[in-house]
Amino acid sequence: MPRVIEPGTIIGNLLPMVSKEVGLRKVPVIAPACHDTASAIVAVPAINKDRWAFISSGTWSVVGVEVSAPITTRESFQFNIVNEGAAGRKFIAVSNITGLWIVQECRKAWGGEGEKLDWPQMVNLAESAKPFTAFIEPDDKTFGNPPDMPQAIIEFCKNTGQKLPRDKGTMIRIALESLALKYKKTVKKIEGLQGKPVEILHIVGGGAQNKLLNQLTADATGKNVVAGPIEATAIGNIVMQAIGTGYLKSIDEAREIIRSSFEIKTYYPENKRDWAKKGGADERFKSF
Repeated sequence: MPRVIEPGTIIGNLLPMVSKEVGLRKVPVIAPACHDTASAIVAVPAINKDRWAFISSGTWSVVGVEVSAPITTRESFQFNIVNEGAAGRKFIAVSNITGLWIVQECRKAWGGEGEKLDWPQMVNLAESAKPFTAFIEPDDKTFGNPPDMPQAIIEFCKNTGQKLPRDKGTMIRIALESLALKYKKTVKKIEGLQGKPVEILHIVGGGAQNKLLNQLTADATGKNVVAGPIEATAIGNIVMQAIGTGYLKSIDEAREIIRSSFEIKTYYPENKRDWAKKGGADERFKSF
């Protein structure tokens, strides 16, 4: 195995032949925060150090917490928690789940039929649709890579005895509401493993732009959701370089700068009763 080095370590300089080719002078090469997700977590604009969780949201969702030591209990194994290295001698204990892949594949299928929808149009359709029509399990193998994602959603609803979606807005809303409920289930598991509650959910990455999903996540979990920054991986990489070269002293200082430098929006829970009431969204989703 290679030697383990700390994120932020200067490991050398750009090779002279590369520097010459790209027109740069002597440039240090600095180890990032292990990988893309860990880099994104460096950019989480957290204040409360041990009462927050994160969702790195995109095609896939990485839901987890920053911890001082790996979580290696039998329960974490059963729940498929992955412990990964992170910056600042920390770890991230995460669960990898399906993200906006299902909606992306619906968009792709509809585009193939000649109806090209952009993301704002799709969100508008979902906002206008009736809530809680039906639910899907985002990680069901049905949605892995079906030839027709809209039809896969219809078949899942049919096979689980639910009302079938009749329009695109309802189909998108089903996917987003189900994803919000999956987030809730995952965060509750992580809270149990940690033995303490999560107060704030930070959503970073491209999925942080989806305002409807952010609000649904706040509603479903009953927690404040802080969305942004969007380009978290790149930002986390940059601040680790700044730490490595001495421009910043710590990750806490970097996060303080990030909070004041990028657009961050907070979503507050609404309609919590509609999600948790008897026979409501929570109860129906748990049946899968």
